[in-house]
Amino acid sequence: MEANNALRIAGVLARIFCKDEITEADAESSIAVAKWCISQTVLLHELGRTTRLRSDRDRLDDILDDIGPLTLRDLNRRHGFTKQRIDAVMQRYPDAFVIEMKPAGPKGGRPSNYLHSKQSLY
Repeated sequence: MEANNALRIAGVLARIFCKDEITEADAESSIAVAKWCISQTVLLHELGRTTRLRSDRDRLDDILDDIGPLTLRDLNRRHGFTKQRIDAVMQRYPDAFVIEMKPAGPKGGRPSNYLHSKQSLY
């Protein structure tokens, strides 16, 4: 895939510089351009992911500061945080939150998983 893109870039560069052939130097330069484009795409993707995770962490902090610990079910239903989103935030920021499983009450029911801010536990 990278070679195909590099060949296309080499063709475009050859047309820009009014060349009839693609030289080895053109091909090598095109490969470098293709690699740079790929690395920049990965960098931008990671920057976007980091920004989104930081925003999710800040929003979860605000929610838990205002309301206190919430079940994962409530965070999903009332605030739009799926378990996968919470897991991703916790993986990126391991010192921010903890999930605690509380057993069913004396009247029965199912156990619940609560999300706590680690700051509120101390």
